[in-house]
Amino acid sequence: MAIQDSLSKQILAEVKRNNGSTLSGVQRKLKLPYRSSVQYHLNRLVMQGMIYKDGFTYYFNSEQERFFTKLPYYGLVQAGSRDIIRYHQRPDEYLPIPTQQLPTHPKHLMLFKVRGDSMTPTIEESSLVLCRRYVKGEPISDKQILIAEHKGSLKIKRFLLLADHGLLISDNARKYDPIPFIDETINIIAMYLKQIG
Repeated sequence: MAIQDSLSKQILAEVKRNNGSTLSGVQRKLKLPYRSSVQYHLNRLVMQGMIYKDGFTYYFNSEQERFFTKLPYYGLVQAGSRDIIRYHQRPDEYLPIPTQQLPTHPKHLMLFKVRGDSMTPTIEESSLVLCRRYVKGEPISDKQILIAEHKGSLKIKRFLLLADHGLLISDNARKYDPIPFIDETINIIAMYLKQIG
């Protein structure tokens, strides 16, 4: 899972600045009120391989810079939530992802965070998903999961090819209705590759 919140980023920057930091040292330097919150974020950073722990001391993992690739994160994508989520042409930020998890060249990859449960059990709510940018005109396979704009909102759905038309469907189909696939109303942004966090 990549770093997504500002507190984790602040803590990582502090450990990098003062290599050999302790929990209380990080808490004091950043003037954070809750020790348990600092501990939680430090543990997350250790699990992500961004830092490592030796006894009570935390160190920045300089090796991670060689083994991680920063990918563009475009924010939320709707999966059945009622929110209107707009697609922004520019990424919100860049997140470090383990290079070994990348199935293709990084310049074609995009990250989104799923809001809603319409794609469960395939994609869990709040998951970070890795996608490949769609090239206009390329064929879409039956049952391919897509990120697409529909009625002004960015959605993640599965493409289902029928005899004479297509549908965008949810894997949690009992709860959500299909969307007719009409070229004029759908703008495909990306092809889903996998859930990575």
